[in-house]
Amino acid sequence: MSQYSIQQSLGNASGVAVSPINADATLSTGVALNSSLWAGIGVFARGKPFTVLAVTESNYEDVLGEPLKPSSGSQFEPIRHVYEAIQQTSGYVVRAVPDDAKFPIIMFDESGEPAYTALPYGSEIELDSGEAFAIYVDDGDPCISPTRELTIETATADSAGNERFLLKLTQTTSLGVVTTLETHTVSLVEEAKDDMGRLCYLPTALEARSKYLRAVVNEDLISTAKVTNKKSLAFTGGTNGDQSKISTAAYLRAVKVLNNAPYMYTAVLGLGCYDNAAITALGKICADRLIDGFFDVKPTLTYTEGHCCKVSDEAAFCLIQRPYISKTLLTRRISPRGSP
Repeated sequence: MSQYSIQQSLGNASGVAVSPINADATLSTGVALNSSLWAGIGVFARGKPFTVLAVTESNYEDVLGEPLKPSSGSQFEPIRHVYEAIQQTSGYVVRAVPDDAKFPIIMFDESGEPAYTALPYGSEIELDSGEAFAIYVDDGDPCISPTRELTIETATADSAGNERFLLKLTQTTSLGVVTTLETHTVSLVEEAKDDMGRLCYLPTALEARSKYLRAVVNEDLISTAKVTNKKSLAFTGGTNGDQSKISTAAYLRAVKVLNNAPYMYTAVLGLGCYDNAAITALGKICADRLIDGFFDVKPTLTYTEGHCCKVSDEAAFCLIQRPYISKTLLTRRISPRGSP
């Protein structure tokens, strides 16, 4: 059940109340009341795991990363399903990742020297006694290709004399093209402010204004920690793991996030997910909200095997079995769907 669940049982008490009509209260602005929105779960190259991500025709690759290659297995499909869906309307996705997926972190000691590591998604970042602060990638990118680097430059102090430094995040593609993703003025002093008068304490500033980075600090060392100029500190150790071996538990976790999210959508899409338990759970969302559901049956199954995948009797719950070979709109290439 969610806040968008529709009650489907009848009681003896009337649920109708009569009151004067106030026409002024019926006006609304900036709301597309007739728009359709879809939602689903899937496997992608990028995207903060187990978090609802809004995707549109203009931002889906920035949010979800480049398309996976067909040779990687059936997990190459979701981004192609998303591509076809956003040609009609925007939507929401929740990314599922395997247990061995990790995000990269750069740790800094009290003197400002960096150390590099990576942790599984969902892990709590704990700083050792000699570590003053850490900066990590928060948007689900493993920083393998393209790579990402961090540059630190000391800056002028604010009007109160609090030391500040510039934090610049750059990205380098496989062709060597370097792009600056964002630059922030930050400080290790809680009361420090940037040139616009906003608090720029490192963890606060990144949480409020960064699309890519987050930070944690060691309260015992942060007041005495030093920051020195550092160039091209590469985020390393991140990985998407073996995305062909995502567990049912991971898919169900993604479904739970989607169901509990405070978003309204009018259809649920399978997005190339062939896990029966996950499809069943997505079907329950459709039944609970009285909305449509469109899901794929693995194309490599026979007609009889495909019928065994039926997981709901809801009229709006549609299972589709596509041809094994098809031309994807995203790449215009002939590719196998549902390949093992």
